[in-house]
Amino acid sequence: MEIIEQKAKNKQVAAKVMPAPTPTNVVDLVKVLQDSLNRTQSLKQKRGSARSSGRSTATLVKQKRRAGVLG
Repeated sequence: MEIIEQKAKNKQVAAKVMPAPTPTNVVDLVKVLQDSLNRTQSLKQKRGSARSSGRSTATLVKQKRRAGVLG
């Protein structure tokens, strides 16, 4: 009620100082999950680019054996 009366008399009202928020141990799960998904996606892209030729390792070994490289 004091604030209303002070404003009615055109007096400036002093702002109350809010205390600093206390730190908590709350973890933002959505952020953690999103980071995990981003890491997984980047790993899949790196692995996929190495295999982009479409040939399996077994096929490449057979080709080298036929060429006489592996003996």
